Amino acid sequence: MANLDFLSEKNPLCRSNLRDCDVLSFNGGQKAVLRIVGVQRSETLAQEFILLQNQGHLRVRLRGHILMSEDAIEGCGLSDSAHVIREDEYIPPGLFVLVSTGKGTPHWGKTKDGAYVYHTYLGMAAPFWNGHQGTIHILAPHHSYCERSTEAFAMR
Repeated sequence: MANLDFLSEKNPLCRSNLRDCDVLSFNGGQKAVLRIVGVQRSETLAQEFILLQNQGHLRVRLRGHILMSEDAIEGCGLSDSAHVIREDEYIPPGLFVLVSTGKGTPHWGKTKDGAYVYHTYLGMAAPFWNGHQGTIHILAPHHSYCERSTEAFAMR
């Protein structure tokens, strides 16, 4: 089993004191940037994937990113040509995310050369990207808003 202690909540670099609704995006300043660095289209489900990398200087929250083919822009619709990443995982700077088309359980692992990579899955039963030729885009959540709870304080 891979030793992933550096990713634990005990590590101050990986700990977050922010609530889900407080997550900030610094994409405009290039401080937290998740980019597509590889696409493997295939007729075989097990061989199809997209490789992402955090090329910024800060951890980036994976949840809410959307992988979308050019077909979605051209009018095929999001349900047939896009995928929203739901895993609430933080990716440290320089690390990778392997988005496999098939089914599986999201987890951290290591590549053959020892680099850490987060594996996540689209959950599809058939190849997905092979049927969508052209550009694949990644859309990042730019801002999140949630209602704040109001509390009444008794004044003396």
